[in-house]
Amino acid sequence: MAKPKLALIPAAQGSKFYSVLPSDGVGDFDFARNSSATRIAPTGFIQEVGAFGSELVTNGNFDNDSDWSKETGWTISGGKASYNGSASNNALYQTISVTNGKIYKLSFTVVNYVSGTLIGNISTGATAGGTGNITANGDYSFNITASGALCIFRSTSSFNGSIDNVSVKEVVGNKSRLNYDLLNGKVVNCPHYLLEPSSTNILAYSEDFSNSYWSKGTNGSGSVTINQNAITSPDGTLNADEIVIVGGAGNLQFLYRNITGITITNGNNYNTSVYVKGQGTIDLIFRFGGGAQGSTVQRLTLSNTWVRHNITLTATGTASNAEVFFQSQTGATSINFYAWGFQLEALSYATSYIPTNGTTITRAAETANGSGDAATFNDSEGVLMAEISALANDGTNRRITISDGTTNNRILIGYTSSDNEIIAFLSSGGSSQFVSISSIPKSTDFNKIVIKYKVNDFALWVNGFELATDTSGNAPIGLNTLQFKDGNSTLDFYGNTREVQYFDSALTDAQLETLTSWTSLQEMITSQLYTNY
Repeated sequence: MAKPKLALIPAAQGSKFYSVLPSDGVGDFDFARNSSATRIAPTGFIQEVGAFGSELVTNGNFDNDSDWSKETGWTISGGKASYNGSASNNALYQTISVTNGKIYKLSFTVVNYVSGTLIGNISTGATAGGTGNITANGDYSFNITASGALCIFRSTSSFNGSIDNVSVKEVVGNKSRLNYDLLNGKVVNCPHYLLEPSSTNILAYSEDFSNSYWSKGTNGSGSVTINQNAITSPDGTLNADEIVIVGGAGNLQFLYRNITGITITNGNNYNTSVYVKGQGTIDLIFRFGGGAQGSTVQRLTLSNTWVRHNITLTATGTASNAEVFFQSQTGATSINFYAWGFQLEALSYATSYIPTNGTTITRAAETANGSGDAATFNDSEGVLMAEISALANDGTNRRITISDGTTNNRILIGYTSSDNEIIAFLSSGGSSQFVSISSIPKSTDFNKIVIKYKVNDFALWVNGFELATDTSGNAPIGLNTLQFKDGNSTLDFYGNTREVQYFDSALTDAQLETLTSWTSLQEMITSQLYTNY
């Protein structure tokens, strides 16, 4: 087998997707995501991944009454800053060193909340664009674009409560994610790089079910009890709650959240997901507008390992609220189970877990681009190979492309907007030279895909088989960059990547078969996460 000119084999996290070839770093991809994110770590636990600058706030723990300016009504005492609710619009603030337009992570804790509204920001004093209204105890974290040099908290409607643990750090180029596959709760396979679109967890409390945010409802006799921090969660810490539902006389009991003040759009897809563990069965219900604009029930059969269950629901009309809840079944006497990591997203599938504790949180979109240069790629002939899997059949086009920075000269492979369909494409001088669109069994499984190019000699190979050829066409001109998107910076690739290789010569059919095949049946079984064979 020939040696690749460029080889991306996921092995390290950082500000790059690191390529092992060439060894001078020219093949590394520039990675960007302006927020933290989570991954499945090699331990099998969920882990937050992010890179932040140094602490910018002085005395954020309020150990003494210094460093902060206090308007009337604010006091610092006992390791907290407190406001007495006497008036609106009075502020607590500190000048910090920030650059307007950059993104900073503002974190703080609200304790001893009684009433009113608090807003935080990094600004000249304005509240717009900050945290939004804070009206409950909790740990809060926000990514805020700085518009001034004040870390400021303002009572906007007679806030009565305290804050602590104030922190501001710049988001400085978050780390890429090496994600690991789980099979029956255990890590299998080597890691892959994960790229995801932006998504928001609309549920403000994803882990703390004891919070009044979650309603504990009963119809007649019965009860719903939450035992906090009862068991180790999927992130490896003791922070998963036990939910104890005691039924009575055929009545239904439920743990429930009605999310109001949102817009559910007719025809759009939404997904809710949650990790559950226990014994017996429980119903997971997801609906819009009280069920009038869409409703579905999934009966969960629980097990002694954590399982992430998810439901996708298409709105059948416009609504201003969404509801998610666990509900006991009619006639069930009682059930106890564990839950953690509830998530609601405006997508057709569940993305990686976005933890929340008091507010909605958004994970920013990810990009990986800028690998190679003109010396890396051969305009005359070559091979682009990628072992990839899609996040979902989500109706979007996703591309991995070698190009001249435009769509005039490019070589690409990727997924089309149709379910379980891939594309291989080459253009030269703005004209299409080779196009092949092929169906595959399952796009969410890993597939080894290759496009070979040479004047009058093009081919598409997938998983050891040649699916298409063309013996007429020109080669591209001026290739100088490899990107996880199309040549014109659109159609970003969101998915999982185990490897990308580029060869600067057209390989033989025997070499292409070897490159796209598994070395053994066991390797294929493990790679595809098969459980029945």
